[in-house]
Amino acid sequence: EAETGEQRTARTMRDTEWETQTCIYGYPLQGAWGKHDDGCQLTNAARTHQGTVLSTVDTFGRMRLWRYPCIGADAACAEYRAHGGGCSNAVFLIDDQTLLTTGEL
Repeated sequence: EAETGEQRTARTMRDTEWETQTCIYGYPLQGAWGKHDDGCQLTNAARTHQGTVLSTVDTFGRMRLWRYPCIGADAACAEYRAHGGGCSNAVFLIDDQTLLTTGEL
């Protein structure tokens, strides 16, 4: 709690709606960790401003697009090779039609 400095429990924060979704951990992203977990590390998540599509990028240079929220171990995604090395970040532009990614050296 910002006003009192009191820590909120995960239980009270579960249904909080955030303006963006960049954290790779959270209830709406649990499907990204399901059957697609092949040893890579997710490095970033990006949700469209409309809140309907989620992108994740990983250390293998892949970018995946999911329906948001991405819940369930059998969640389907479209997978693309984004970079030769790992991907470090992704962001949707304000039009939600363009996704920018950055690679790692």
